[in-house]
Amino acid sequence: MKDFNEKQVAGIWMDNNKACVITRDSADNEFTILQTIKADDSRGGGSEHSMNNAKQGNSAKFYKSISALLQ
Repeated sequence: MKDFNEKQVAGIWMDNNKACVITRDSADNEFTILQTIKADDSRGGGSEHSMNNAKQGNSAKFYKSISALLQ
C-alpha cells in the first residue's frame, strides 16, 4: 500500500499528434507507459474559420486528456 506522502513520478513525451505518459514504480524502479494518447485528426469542413476552430477544439481535448492523467 502506498504511503500518502510518497512521491508519484511521471513524465511525458509528446509532439502535436501523440503523447506517451510514463510512470515509475517505486518498488522495482522501472518505468512503464501509463497511456498513449493520440490527437484527433479530424478537421471540420467548410470555411477556413470553421476548420481552424475544429483544430483548436481538437488540440484542447488532446491537452486536457494528458493533464487528466497527471492529476
